[in-house]
Amino acid sequence: MMYVTGYDTTARMEPEERPESQFAKLLQERFNQLPAIDQKYFRYGSLIVGLSASASGLLSNKVFRETLKVRRGFLLSSLVVTTLPLFQTTILYQAAIPNSIMAGKMNCPLCNTLRGTAVGAVVGGLGSASLAALVSTMYFLNLDIHPSKLLPCQKLVKMAGTI
Repeated sequence: MMYVTGYDTTARMEPEERPESQFAKLLQERFNQLPAIDQKYFRYGSLIVGLSASASGLLSNKVFRETLKVRRGFLLSSLVVTTLPLFQTTILYQAAIPNSIMAGKMNCPLCNTLRGTAVGAVVGGLGSASLAALVSTMYFLNLDIHPSKLLPCQKLVKMAGTI
């Protein structure tokens, strides 16, 4: 704690004597008192959010591919739009919610809910959908099909490549 004099009293304290570590110990004790099912939700909640982001990416990929009538590269594009959102969302959610709660940095339930919702919506939903749109558009623009069946935007890309 900083007093008016500018002297930091926590700098001389041992790490286990600091108020933050005491609060973290209290949180760990309370966590151990929770029922086993609630502990599992807390531990594996980030994986559940990551799996939902992965499913969102797969569904977005399917929609964009059908809209653009892309037939090639289904496995590769599906792999990309499922694994990247899964790992990104899982890691970011784990860092933003459970780790900050157990460290004693977040004790406001509304703040935790908003933070978790933002991670799930932005990274999990919008991130996976935009990645699916990007991958599907890349496949759409690089198709080698007969020139008479090209769409106007594909003709422009082919002409720009020859200049």
